[in-house]
Amino acid sequence: MIYLKLRQAGLVVNHKRVDRLYAPAKLQVRRRKRKKVSVSKRQSLVRPHAANEVCSMDFVLDQTAEGHAIKCLTIVDDATHESVAIVSERAIGGYPLPILDQLCVIRRLPKVIRTATVRSSAVARY
Repeated sequence: MIYLKLRQAGLVVNHKRVDRLYAPAKLQVRRRKRKKVSVSKRQSLVRPHAANEVCSMDFVLDQTAEGHAIKCLTIVDDATHESVAIVSERAIGGYPLPILDQLCVIRRLPKVIRTATVRSSAVARY
């Protein structure tokens, strides 16, 4: 990397000489190692038999024409594929407990709420 920067600056330098001078001084640019994500045990997704047993909850990101980000929280009943709630805001901070409280007033909470995360899938039981 340093050799390429010297070449871009207009210096004619041998890359072996640059390596020989910079290696003892530990000025080499280190290559990043990829993070290893541990594989966790996956739970089997059982198809619910009745409505309001299992719901899935996930965030969906979108963008307006002006370039502003919109975050939507979608909650779907897995048995009926009914959209229980869609909440869209510019920023939804923290865990969406107020939204779940409103759902509890309108209709009872499901037994299980599935959430998908980047690293692993989590299941919350209420």
